[in-house]
Amino acid sequence: MVTDSINMTKDVLAEKLYQTMQTEYDNYLARVLQMEPEGIVQEAYGIITRADILILFEDDVWTNTLSKEQLVVACQLKNPLESLYLEWLDRDTNHMETLGESVRYSLESYARSLLAGHLPTSCKKTEKARNHHVKQEMQR
Repeated sequence: MVTDSINMTKDVLAEKLYQTMQTEYDNYLARVLQMEPEGIVQEAYGIITRADILILFEDDVWTNTLSKEQLVVACQLKNPLESLYLEWLDRDTNHMETLGESVRYSLESYARSLLAGHLPTSCKKTEKARNHHVKQEMQR
């Protein structure tokens, strides 16, 4: 089986890997959806992160950054999506740091808009949605 993979092009390997992981994800999601609501909530991070990994492999530009050897090895994994997900969980990531920086940047942007006498764009969207909701309620 390794010999078969070695003879494939990177594009074929990437597609084979993607299809394998898509099937794996579909099976995982079907199992999760059979759970009680609390179990589904507990699996939410796993659902999203596995989907994000899968999305990476939909991107030809990103997939082309992988070596043929990496693709061959990934194709040999019994459950490549699960393996990559578990590796992700073991990494020391800075997800909260990145999220915090994004929130800080947004709040700084909002403050600059307010100081300039403008309502920040997302506040305008929220205000517009609120006004729309109020109008709908008044029509009832």
